[in-house]
Amino acid sequence: MSRKIFVSYARADRRLVELLVGDLRGSGHEPFFDEALAGGESWWDELLTQIEGCDVFVPALTTAYLSSQPCKLEADHAGALGKPFLPVSLESVSNRLLVPRIAQAQWVAYNPQDRNAILDLMRGLNAVPACPPLPDPMPPRPAVPISYLTDLKSSIDTTGELSRNQQVLVLADLKARLGGDERADVVLLLQRFRMRPDLYFQVATEIDSLLAGFPPAQEWPQPPPPRQPQGPERPTGTPGGPANWPPPAPPPPPPSWPGTAVPATSGHSGGWGTPAAGQAAHSYASGPPSQAKPANHLVWTILATVFFCLPLGLVGIYFSTQVDKKYFIGDLAGAQEASRRARTWAIVSAIVGVIAIVILIAVALSNSTTTPSSGF
Repeated sequence: MSRKIFVSYARADRRLVELLVGDLRGSGHEPFFDEALAGGESWWDELLTQIEGCDVFVPALTTAYLSSQPCKLEADHAGALGKPFLPVSLESVSNRLLVPRIAQAQWVAYNPQDRNAILDLMRGLNAVPACPPLPDPMPPRPAVPISYLTDLKSSIDTTGELSRNQQVLVLADLKARLGGDERADVVLLLQRFRMRPDLYFQVATEIDSLLAGFPPAQEWPQPPPPRQPQGPERPTGTPGGPANWPPPAPPPPPPSWPGTAVPATSGHSGGWGTPAAGQAAHSYASGPPSQAKPANHLVWTILATVFFCLPLGLVGIYFSTQVDKKYFIGDLAGAQEASRRARTWAIVSAIVGVIAIVILIAVALSNSTTTPSSGF
């Protein structure tokens, strides 16, 4: 007998749940599980509608399931409707940590490699009692769970231009959550974010590094390769951008998208965006990964200022501080020019200082030889 089955699961268990859903479909049942990103109220209403129309509620029990607020709300709503429960344990969990409706039901263990476990699952479904009609009146629906993904997805999908600071904040939030229980959704959001035409160079290259090792979304077109900035960094899709803004040198090879995974830049292991052992992860303070930061010559300008010529040395110090500032905002050409000027003023300061010292010594010696004897 075919049954409509609602599978409630935590994001971290998605791959194993997909195998479970495949076995249920292969056995003639109609399983439903949430395959989309969390998208706010309409997304949540659709899940509740599916629960109300199902014949069996199947919670996929794992450690991640225990800490999932949406899973708890789904189980509460199914219990309020009187839906039959068939908990399926994907890993060992304690029933003392679960809501009574799940803890008291008959569990079935699932292992996709164990044919007997699959047969037990089928027998468990056949033993589940018939689903009663929906209560009248219906219990109130639980409110949509608050999820950071909802706000982030709205920011990424907005048609308006995102400022540099907004892009950095969105990327930092996604990066910090790559190791969480919804990392699969975070990867999808990173891929969507990478498709924006107004991404700044450093944001685009950072996303490419984070996505190294993840399969690309096949249904999306190839993303634009990051542009090498020249002068103040501009978004890749704004007027006066790449079309009238050729880089001083050929840009780095674009990532293989779709196709093979993007090679990780130095400092990344190629996994979930985790730094390799003994390496520091690439950050916004490290500059464009394809271009080294020019030398700022700060030590030499300070020495030239202290020991040789104060006024000229101060000019050199100013240009030295401009090197890092311009590089960190993506102005590579400006950083290179500031480095050249800092070096020039350090040399000029030293030369002028040496000449001044030689002149002072010569004047002092001249005065000592022309001073008349005191008569003693």
